Amino acid sequence: MTIGKAGQVGQMARPLVKQVFKSIQFTPSLPDPEKMKIREQLWADPEMPMWRRRKLEQRLAGVDRWDPKKRLGELQIKLIRDLNAENPEIHSIEQLSRRFRISYEAIRRILKSA
Repeated sequence: MTIGKAGQVGQMARPLVKQVFKSIQFTPSLPDPEKMKIREQLWADPEMPMWRRRKLEQRLAGVDRWDPKKRLGELQIKLIRDLNAENPEIHSIEQLSRRFRISYEAIRRILKSA
């Protein structure tokens, strides 16, 4: 097959693209019954303990086990613990997670493991 002008190639490809799109059937995915059950639990009890809410949210997000994207060195972990111990109001979990650019959950686990 020889390739001619750009317009000729486009004209040849157009029917093939149409055929591919016709063969694809777009079906909207239904929510997983397990996920719907978790959502109902989260909405049903506003007085749910924070640890349980966090656990359900992680299951909803599909997080099976703890696998942080960024790992900190020993000095950074010590600094996080020291800052929080000095003044927990100023160096809250939210502030520390923004400062060190890691997740809220990672900071929470570092402080808990101290």
